[in-house]
Amino acid sequence: LAYYRALGELRQSPAFHGGDFRVISHGEGHIAYERVARDGSDRGVVVACRNRSVELPIDVRGEIVLGDGTVIRIPDHMRFLATINIDDTTEALSPRLIDRAWFVRLPAALPFSESVTETTPAPISWNDFISAFGGRGNPASQGALRFETFCIHFQKAGMHVSMRSRRAAERYIGAATPILDGGVDAAVDYAVAQKLLPMIRSSGLPFRSWLVELQELCEKLPVSRKIVETILVRGDTNLNFYQFL
Repeated sequence: LAYYRALGELRQSPAFHGGDFRVISHGEGHIAYERVARDGSDRGVVVACRNRSVELPIDVRGEIVLGDGTVIRIPDHMRFLATINIDDTTEALSPRLIDRAWFVRLPAALPFSESVTETTPAPISWNDFISAFGGRGNPASQGALRFETFCIHFQKAGMHVSMRSRRAAERYIGAATPILDGGVDAAVDYAVAQKLLPMIRSSGLPFRSWLVELQELCEKLPVSRKIVETILVRGDTNLNFYQFL
């Protein structure tokens, strides 16, 4: 509680709470993930414990009231990060987790080199952070419409993309398009890779054909296309079982 109170008093800089939550244990792990969205549409912390997950609602003031009356206040500038292993210790990603989190696949680690130069970046204020990344999505924009074509394709395979995920992608594309070097193509690419591809988990030749069509849709999206290609290659050697992890 003291930790969160201190964060609430330090509003000049972004704050992140991170941990290696999803490692071993059944279901979604002891503490699989925590998330707080400050976009006004999804205010909640989801804590997954072994076989079930419980969503603790956050009121308009960003507060969680626990069973014993204890109040935890989550400041606006707070974000939650968690790492997930990609190996046999990781269970399948649950629909709840996929719907509420953004997945960023890290590149393969490079061998340590003594030539690496350590730098200390200048601090970024919370206001500057919001000014740069706090864009609002437009459902009629080119990027949002292109993302919607992928949502329709996923629906053909029985994977429904929630309105929560759609709106999150719209906001992301709106904020990322003017910032990324690749413009709207890069923004849609990362939105598909982080919000849609983690949903992939099925088997059989018909599903493989669907994946091939998805790969063709990703013609101008190199990050997503590479992930789909990896899923196909791995699934072809695993009795036609295809999944994101």
